[in-house]
This record gives sequence, C-alpha cells and structure tokens, in this order.
Amino acid sequence: MEDQNFETVPSYYRHSITGLGPVSPNDQRNIYALLNGSNFNGPDRLGFRFASVKLKRKRPESDQLSGTENRCETESLLSPGLRFHQSRVNKVDRTGSFHWAPDMPYSKATLTPSQAGEFKFTNHILVCVVGTPTNGPLNLENFIMPLRFHWKEILDIVILGNSQLIGQQEWDKLKNFPRIFIVNGDPCSFTDLYAVQLSQCNACVILGDTNEELDSQNVDICLQDRKTLLCAMNIRSLLQREHHLVHLTTELRYERNAHLFSSVDTHENDYKLPVWFNEPFARGFIFSNSLLYSCLSSFFYNEDVFHFLRVLISGQATDELETSFAVGAGLQEGLPDQTHRMPGVNVTLCGFDEPPFCFMANEQRRILCLGLYRMENRGFRYVLANPQPKTLLYSTDMFYCFMPIAKNDKPDIFPFGNPPKIVLGPPK
Repeated sequence: MEDQNFETVPSYYRHSITGLGPVSPNDQRNIYALLNGSNFNGPDRLGFRFASVKLKRKRPESDQLSGTENRCETESLLSPGLRFHQSRVNKVDRTGSFHWAPDMPYSKATLTPSQAGEFKFTNHILVCVVGTPTNGPLNLENFIMPLRFHWKEILDIVILGNSQLIGQQEWDKLKNFPRIFIVNGDPCSFTDLYAVQLSQCNACVILGDTNEELDSQNVDICLQDRKTLLCAMNIRSLLQREHHLVHLTTELRYERNAHLFSSVDTHENDYKLPVWFNEPFARGFIFSNSLLYSCLSSFFYNEDVFHFLRVLISGQATDELETSFAVGAGLQEGLPDQTHRMPGVNVTLCGFDEPPFCFMANEQRRILCLGLYRMENRGFRYVLANPQPKTLLYSTDMFYCFMPIAKNDKPDIFPFGNPPKIVLGPPK
C-alpha cells in the first residue's frame, strides 16, 4: 500500500478530514466509499484527516444499513464544510460561465467561529463585513461572480460578520456557488480573526458600514468609517505580528480618509491630492463608491463602458443571469450533456518577452492593454495607465491587459513560430 502525502489529496477533500489515529485498510476502504457514495473500487488513500466528524467503527454486516440509508445517516453527522467539498465542483451553470454546485441551505453554510477554526482555512479569500443588519442588501453576488468564472481557480470564500446581514433573498443568489462559508462573528475581534485564519488567507477585503444613521448631521463626516478603520487597524496589526504578507483592500464611505493608509513618505502629499492620485488608491488598498459614481457620466455618453463592466462582473450571459435572478431561480444547473463554456477575459500581467508581444501586438489579437508596469530607480513598481505615445519601452517593463480566455479555460494559443533572429553585421 502506497502512502500518499496530504498535499496529494484532491482539492475537494481539503479541510474535510483529520486523522484521529491509525486507520486500518478496511476502514480506509469504507472512508473512500463513504465520501464517494459508492462501493470501494479504487486505490487506498492515506493521510485523510477528520476535522469535524468521528466515524463509528464498522458494524457487522447483519446490522449495517443499506448503502443509501447509511450514506444519509452519515451525512447528518457531517459538518457543512464536508458537504461543500463532497461535491465535485467541476460543473458549470447553464450559461457556461460559472462553477456550479447543488443548493446549499443557508443554515448549513453558516458557521460559528469555533467551527470555522476546525477547518484550518488556507489560501482563501476573507471578506470582513462591518456593520449591523439593515434592510438594504449587500449585493455580494457582484463580488463573488468574478471569482467563480469557470476558468478561475476555486478558492474558499469566507465571509466574516453578522450572519443576519445576508438575508434569504440574497442567499438565493449565492447558494449555487461552491465553497462559500459564512462565519457569524465580529470582524473587529482578534479571536474571530484568528478563527478564520487571517494570516493564511490569499487576500482580505473589508466592506464598510452601510448604516444610513451615519449620514446624520450630528456625526462628523470623517467618522463615517470609524468601524471600518478600526477593523483595518486590527487586521494590519495581526498581519504585522504574524509577519505574513496579505493584500488588504478596504471600502471607505468618506474617500478623504484614504490618506490614513498612506506610507510615511507620501502621507503629507496624499492628504492634499484627490483620492485617485493617492498612493493607497494606486496600490489597491482602498476603494470608494464615490469613484464608481463618477463613472455614471461615462455610462450616459458611452453605453459600451457600461456593457464592458457588466461583462467583467457577470460574463457575457448577463441578460440571462439577471432574468434568472429576477424570478428567484438563481444560478441554474447545466444540462447533463452540456459541453458549452462561455469564453471570457482575464486580467493578466505579461512581459514583452512572452507571446504575442515578443513578436507583434495588434488589434487582431483582441488584447486590451490597461497599463504599463514599470520599475523605478528605487526598486518600486508603478503603473502608467495612459503613457505618452513617445514613451520608450524597456526590457524590464511589463503590462496589465485583458487576455482572452478560450473555452478550454486556458488563454488563447497564438499561432506564432519562433521569433526571427536579427543578425547585426558590420556597417557598410
């Protein structure tokens, strides 16, 4: 029997299993059959770890239930996370745009901080929702849909905050997206941040308070983000203590508070400049809805800008998705024989030594460049969003662009041969 390391276990078993002790070969077969819902006919797998469930020892065959009944009894003991990972998430929805999973009840997707600590999340996306329950929806589907495109790697999405912030109507739009966890806790609490493995996350986003009472004239406008700033300070202090680099993005209601996220060198100048010229905005540390509102004039005069943003958020089947959400149908399961997958675009950082730019770039390649990624003398990178036509390019330059994604979940293959070799001879 060949031992397998835990890293070799498929991703959909991750966080599902924890070893309590030595596992016999018979028990290994039972575990494998249990997780797949069928009789064992594959290789033995070691290294499984049971985190939130203890399986009973195998009873005599005369006392065993049938395969279906046994599976139903065991599923009642399983934690919500194991149910998440039991379903293979290689299915797509009917539009061919997003990963799809069976309906997940809201009660099963909600965890307490102690339950979340047992999952040992890693390389996940942490969303900290600051505030108290209000009547307005959070519209989290607009945040989650770009992370669940069929060509994207599926990372766990952990939402930390008051569970009542997400109502049943909003959950109906999220219940078919795989591996979404709601942790009922306080994003300003150090204990809850440790429980959701802050230091092990891939990225962290703080959504600001949407309570309309903060707009009262009795409250200083600078204090609208007081809870958001407190949460950001706690997270930054924990990350500095753990010496772990995590990209943190914070939503601000009052954009002038952006200077609080500036470094010491640029703090004085950032306070005097508009927010879109500040260092925190350029580095993606802060985001403000007022910046999005400024795009409304562009939408009015150029509807292509609006359609472009819709495609970035919900793909090319936007109209079909909006109709499905409007009638309460949610994300529909793809057909059994469906092979169609919607092509899309992905934000990519490329270099000029990679195809197609090592040969030639033109409009026929359907690549939209966003900015030039250049290194300055001090060793810091910055982005030129609108470089001058006479700007000289260097070998160390890179660029952000929208790269077309083919239906096979990979970037389009450009039919180029080897680059031509330029031989420089002596001058004549």
